[in-house]
Amino acid sequence: MLRQCVFDISGYGKAQATGRGHTAPEAAENLRQAIVATRAALGPPAPEPPKPVRLADLLACGLEKAVAKGDLCRVERLAKAAALVLSGAVEYCAMDGMWTVRSQSNPQTVYDVCSTGVCRCEDYQRHVSAEPGWFCKHGLAVLFTIRLAALDA
Repeated sequence: MLRQCVFDISGYGKAQATGRGHTAPEAAENLRQAIVATRAALGPPAPEPPKPVRLADLLACGLEKAVAKGDLCRVERLAKAAALVLSGAVEYCAMDGMWTVRSQSNPQTVYDVCSTGVCRCEDYQRHVSAEPGWFCKHGLAVLFTIRLAALDA
């Protein structure tokens, strides 16, 4: 199996990485490691300039709805998702249409997230079956990023 991805490196432009493996998960993991190694070799990424007004509006809307429902856990996830967006932790992989989101607690860990917010992290997997429509912070960060891109179009 072979997986390829084109990704941005601040100050350098676009880079391409390839992951090979006997299975799709093995190829994906090798691809993730190649991206991490490339970024590490070139230095820390510079975060993109934040989009404070629009992101703030999206965040405020989400917070208002979560507070109205009394869902304080969602309030926390929304805040963490906004931090992921502002730190430049969300990237689109054009080759497979997936998004990658760098972990806040371990920058070497990257989660694959689809454009509907479905994530492979433990938090998402633990909650989604019991609470349909539940999103982890990685999924929320991708949804924020997609909405921001739609505003730019």
